[in-house]
Amino acid sequence: MKNTLTLFLLTLTLSFLSCKKSATEPAPNYIMTFKKNGISDTLITYYSSIQPASDPAKTDLYISARSKDFKNQIAFSIRRPGNFTTGTYENNNPDFYVIADYFQNLGEPNERDYTIDHDPAQPNCYFKIVITTITDNLISGTFTGNYLFDTHYDESITITDGAFTVKRHH
Repeated sequence: MKNTLTLFLLTLTLSFLSCKKSATEPAPNYIMTFKKNGISDTLITYYSSIQPASDPAKTDLYISARSKDFKNQIAFSIRRPGNFTTGTYENNNPDFYVIADYFQNLGEPNERDYTIDHDPAQPNCYFKIVITTITDNLISGTFTGNYLFDTHYDESITITDGAFTVKRHH
């Protein structure tokens, strides 16, 4: 009886161990990473959408991310003719309308809004967003630029080496 029970438990254990577990992909990590003035930063992506623009011949993409304390936010908006596809979108390309904003210290007296604008002390502002993946569930890509400028405070910041994966909202 003891041998039968041992054999039964061994068989049962082996059958559980040999069960093929279904492979599930890990959930995407919805974050945005970049360097601000050379220092690495990570924000939580919280919204993205691809929707028809007010001009029916164009499509808008919007992506935003924020800090955990809600004090800093970065947002991108791109308008392009036709349907939105993966590709490279630059603010100096007349076929696309590209906006990039970095908001610092939101709601504080020293709030800043750095955007694609010309700093008279620097060459023209340049910003590039590369959309690498668009699915029903997410949008991912990279971004970089030479600077963003706050005209009110007459100061600029650099935003470089960026990457994002954001949940797509419909």
